Amino acid sequence: MGSAVIHINLPNFQAAILPLVDPTLRDTPYVIAHPSANRPLVIAPSMRAIKEGVVAGMSLRGALSRLPDLRVLPPNPRLALKVEHSLLEIASQFTPTIENDSQGHLYLDVSGTERLFGLPIDCGVKVRRALLEELNLEVAVAAATNKLVAKIATRTIKPEGIIEVREGEESPFLAVQDSTLLPGVGPKIGALLKVASLSTIGEIATLSDTEITTLLGRRGLALREAARGVDPSLVDPRSLSKRTLEAKIDFPQSAFTLDELRGGLLQAIEAVGLTLRGESLEGYSGEVHLFYDDGKWCSERLLSKRALKGDEELLEVAWRGYEKILRRLRVNSLGVKLGNLAPSSGGDLFTPPLKASVEAVADSTRVRYGPAGLRRATTLFYG
Repeated sequence: MGSAVIHINLPNFQAAILPLVDPTLRDTPYVIAHPSANRPLVIAPSMRAIKEGVVAGMSLRGALSRLPDLRVLPPNPRLALKVEHSLLEIASQFTPTIENDSQGHLYLDVSGTERLFGLPIDCGVKVRRALLEELNLEVAVAAATNKLVAKIATRTIKPEGIIEVREGEESPFLAVQDSTLLPGVGPKIGALLKVASLSTIGEIATLSDTEITTLLGRRGLALREAARGVDPSLVDPRSLSKRTLEAKIDFPQSAFTLDELRGGLLQAIEAVGLTLRGESLEGYSGEVHLFYDDGKWCSERLLSKRALKGDEELLEVAWRGYEKILRRLRVNSLGVKLGNLAPSSGGDLFTPPLKASVEAVADSTRVRYGPAGLRRATTLFYG
């Protein structure tokens, strides 16, 4: 038997997990949103809200006008992190090769596990049952020969169920599916496909190089290959929960003042924050390190009750960590590490819209001209 991949899909993850701590929500229409944001949007709707026409990305005002009794709840990052860890623990009972794609999306490489758990579809049944029994979560599960086909398959049956696409059946399965189910087809590409009357994945798969590039440019070639079920990527166990973002600053001369230390810290924060926001991530824990000129060093763990993604909030949390461990100056270098990463939940309740937009402009400037293209005055203290 060739490669075998199982995809676990828990749609609208942030909304779907809330009934685990408040069972009364199971029969209630609700959404996850930041109501005090400048233009609040629905981050994730519950299944009851979806049935009433509420979708992710809709304005909160529009959702409330459609459903006046709609409950509006904030994200629960600690619960999300706990559930993600539980999903990984349960999945690891079936294979060590797991990719945490994003909140509520896992890929399991179950190639070679037939003697333990049976055929891939049988393994999928066992995985789904374990998630229901241990977490009380209903999920969509698909077994296929690669990640792409498995992901599309779960999209055809979500919010829950199980499906198998066997080897050799990929093309006929994909051919009849709606083109919007193809990863990479967002509103803009979807509109172009609609104009071209390409409503199914199969119709995209039959296009020639000239036809697809005329419609979508060079990026269209990759989309057409995906429509043909081609996906050479492997299940990557380096999941977000294990990944960290790090930056280290070496002072040209030992730092003797708090201003020098804070300036170096801010430059490290800018480097971490730029990557964090560039990949639409947020973090919930981390570490700070100090290295002295006599060879000694110390560190402090960081924990946050809310998502960290802006430079100022990262600096605030990191500086509190340094205040706990800073006993003397003459610092040679410092380091910052951010972990417990997760896909960004969207707007931040604590960040004013103007500040967020200014930071976005600063990020784009640094991406275009390099980190030195735009620097805060504080970072100039150490050279």
